[in-house]
Amino acid sequence: MSGSGGSEMRTPIFSGENYELWRIKMVTIFKSLGLWSLVEKGIPTPDSKKKKKKAEESLE
Repeated sequence: MSGSGGSEMRTPIFSGENYELWRIKMVTIFKSLGLWSLVEKGIPTPDSKKKKKKAEESLE
């Protein structure tokens, strides 16, 4: 697919050094792909929804 005009985004692999630079790159990649909310909030699972509902019911 060389020359197709698309850009390739390679995920930086953390080697144990230069954490701050790696972190900035990862945050930038996730935000540019619209995925940063998954990092902050996680992915809701059916089990987590049940736990949340059960917790709300116990507060009533």
